[in-house]
Amino acid sequence: MISATTSRIPRVLRFQVLTRDGFRCQYCGRSAALDGVVLQVDHIVSVNDDGPTIETNLISACEDCNRGKQKRSVLKANRQVPMFMAISGKVHPQKEKK
Repeated sequence: MISATTSRIPRVLRFQVLTRDGFRCQYCGRSAALDGVVLQVDHIVSVNDDGPTIETNLISACEDCNRGKQKRSVLKANRQVPMFMAISGKVHPQKEKK
């Protein structure tokens, strides 16, 4: 199940992030299809910390993992670096240039 609570993130962008992440929570690895978790798309660097709403700053997270992070950035929340970031080596997303 996918949560629709992330209304500030365009629907197409949310789907791109969920697809990129294989419809799995990038913190714990649980799947919407296999484990029945509700997935949300969340900012890695939070909006409160001026994080941009771009694909490289968004992540799929289950409700449980995302709830623990609240409105803080991943590193400020003392969260483990998400799976796709550890693989790609991207730790701090860059803002898009306009």
